[in-house]
Amino acid sequence: MSKVKRNASLGKIDRLNLTLLAGILATLAVSSAASGSLRNILIPAQITSAGVSQQADCLWLQARNHGFYGLQHRAVSGKATASEEELLQGFLDSTGERECGSPLTGLSELMPALLASLPEADRHFMDSTRASGAL
Repeated sequence: MSKVKRNASLGKIDRLNLTLLAGILATLAVSSAASGSLRNILIPAQITSAGVSQQADCLWLQARNHGFYGLQHRAVSGKATASEEELLQGFLDSTGERECGSPLTGLSELMPALLASLPEADRHFMDSTRASGAL
């Protein structure tokens, strides 16, 4: 392949990558604007301790990312079975604590915070999921 053809191919790839990056950034900007007042999700490595409301927000994100959103939703809504509550506790003890703050706030304080943030979490995570066609 000649040098001119190779440079032209690289130019096309660079334009394509820039277009894809612009699309991703636009999607993130729209998603952030649509999220309303959802607090920023904190990563434990960036903080020494997170408040209960910050942990609740983080747990909604982690539950969604790890396939526990529906389970956490049922537990917070008081509709989970005993085995589902046990499974959620295992999720909180492992992934939740590692991802959302160590040590994680006790369940007696965490559940009201999760319940309070439930409508906002549904709007943020479920509406964006439906919009992207992932459901």
